[in-house]
Amino acid sequence: TLSTFDSPTREACTVRDSRTNTPLQALALLNEPTFVSASRALANRILHESQTPTDRLTRASLHILNRPPTPQELQILDTALQRNLKSHPTDEPTAYTLLCTTIFNLDEAITSQ
Repeated sequence: TLSTFDSPTREACTVRDSRTNTPLQALALLNEPTFVSASRALANRILHESQTPTDRLTRASLHILNRPPTPQELQILDTALQRNLKSHPTDEPTAYTLLCTTIFNLDEAITSQ
């Protein structure tokens, strides 16, 4: 996983991280058990911390991106959530897990500024 995200080996240090974003990184974020578990844990957390979809979407963005979503981003996230809820109507945690995975896959979440 370290090499997928262009991290140095543990034997070496770097002054600055590289800022790449590759399809292999997206594949790892979508399928690697660690990242799936992180998405599931965050989904459960925001479901317990907030009551409305808007508050939950905002919390997810704050936890992952360290900032609230813009109005346009909030609309996109809400559309994605509604699509996830249609696919999994009785399983709200799964819908939010997929949403958290989507946010984790944003370039802004993968590369640090």
